[in-house]
Amino acid sequence: MDDATAKQSVAPDPRRIQRRAWLWCLLWWLFSVFGFFQLQHHFLIYWDHREPLALSLDAYLDFQPRDRLLELSHCSINYTEAWRADGDADEPPLLLVPLRRDHDFTGAARIVMLERGQGEKLALVKQLEMIEEAPAREAFLKKHYNALFREETVSGWLTPASEVPRGLRAAFEAAEGEIDAHFVLLERDWNPGLRPFRLWLIFALVTFGIGLGQLALGKALVRRVEAKAATGVD
Repeated sequence: MDDATAKQSVAPDPRRIQRRAWLWCLLWWLFSVFGFFQLQHHFLIYWDHREPLALSLDAYLDFQPRDRLLELSHCSINYTEAWRADGDADEPPLLLVPLRRDHDFTGAARIVMLERGQGEKLALVKQLEMIEEAPAREAFLKKHYNALFREETVSGWLTPASEVPRGLRAAFEAAEGEIDAHFVLLERDWNPGLRPFRLWLIFALVTFGIGLGQLALGKALVRRVEAKAATGVD
């Protein structure tokens, strides 16, 4: 019997097939365990922040609670201090605005508000950046005073400076305004809700299902090998 015939006559080992199926299954189940860990983490975040913590800007600056979903009243917003940041091509433009106790407050801003897709505000900021002559600038500020200088209640999701994405950190470094080194970023009108939880739930279930599929495939191959061995069919 030559080598080729000997190789063809060697039947696959069912135990090896099943062992390989279990290894692939366990690998996918490790991904599934990671997914379940992440989904419970995001569910706890959602549960802890179902309702925003409502307080004044002064109270927040004095006590700085660790809550991530905030509603801050008595915020002085001066859009002449705002600057634009380049986001991803698929995302709306970004506008970064320092929040202060009042319009006359000077010093480093400790809270920066991020607005997405605010077309009117973005257009005003862009126009203001293009005006260089003092009389024209003063006339523009007088005309759009109510839009550029506002007292509002702002709600959104809080992100510490250490967790701000790298792209936005570059925008802060390019800003001319004075920002505190330990600032926090407040993304206006954004709440993660259950979306991250749902995404990780889908991931965990899919990977768990793929692991079960690997086991089922291994068992089917074992049955096929055993059937061929019983009938003597190659």
